[in-house]
Amino acid sequence: MKQHVKPAEIAPFLNRFYNFCDTVIESIQLAFSDNATRELKIILKTRDAECIKNEGWTRAVLCLNDVSELKLIDHRKQASLQVISHGIYVLDLNENLGLEFGGGITEPESLEELRSSHAYAIGGTMAFETLE
Repeated sequence: MKQHVKPAEIAPFLNRFYNFCDTVIESIQLAFSDNATRELKIILKTRDAECIKNEGWTRAVLCLNDVSELKLIDHRKQASLQVISHGIYVLDLNENLGLEFGGGITEPESLEELRSSHAYAIGGTMAFETLE
């Protein structure tokens, strides 16, 4: 079951998943709906502090709704986006959320810094679920 992540819950959400450090991206999907909205779905193999099986490793799905911006640059000859060594950052952008998953070493502090990432998305709301 999907759980919504409100801006006030970003820090506990990231802490639960160890900020998604050393996470592997299994897939990224952008879905277009009939009412012209877009949903970004990222399936990850990650650690979950609430999971007791498999040494805490699980699969998690991040869903960003009402996506207004998306950027993905994955260089095959350089480091791939598939392994997220430094974690994922979630920024509260007033009425939107920014999701940085492009390997940034430090958290973007502005929309401009977010847009300089190799992989980011901006959307209205975010939810997640874990898969068995």
